[in-house]
Amino acid sequence: MKINVKSYFVLIILCIYSILGSRLIHIDNDYQEDFINEFPYWLTILLFIITGVIETIFFNFIPQYFLNKFFNNKLIIILISSIIFGLLHFSSIEFILITFFAGILLNYNFTLYYPKYKIAIIITALVHIISNFIVYNFDSFSNGSFS
Repeated sequence: MKINVKSYFVLIILCIYSILGSRLIHIDNDYQEDFINEFPYWLTILLFIITGVIETIFFNFIPQYFLNKFFNNKLIIILISSIIFGLLHFSSIEFILITFFAGILLNYNFTLYYPKYKIAIIITALVHIISNFIVYNFDSFSNGSFS
C-alpha cells in the first residue's frame, strides 16, 4: 500500500488546525481530565482507533460512495460530506465549524485514494486516529491533565 505524500500534509495541517482551533475558540476540554482519570490510557487509545475507523466509514466512505453516484464534482462531494461530519459533532456551533473544516481535510484525503475504498478507509482512518491522538495529548499535557 503506497501512501500519497499529500496524506502526510493533511495530517500535519489537521493537527495544527485542530490545536489552534481549540485554543482560538476556547473549546472546553475539561472532559479530558475526567476521561483520563476515569479510564486507563490504553482504553483511551482503543477508543481513538474505534472512533477513527467508524467515523471514516460513516462520514467519508458512505457519503462519498453515494454522492459519487449523483455528482462528478469532487469539491461538491467533499463539501457535502464535510457538512454531515460537522453537523454530527453538534456540541456547539464553534465545534461544528471546526469539525466541518477538519472534515474537508479528511474528505480530501479520502478522495486521494478514490475509488480504492479499502485503501481510502485505512489511510483516512489512520490520519484521523493519529490526528485525534496528537491533539488529545497536546490538550491534555497543556491543561496539566497528565501531571
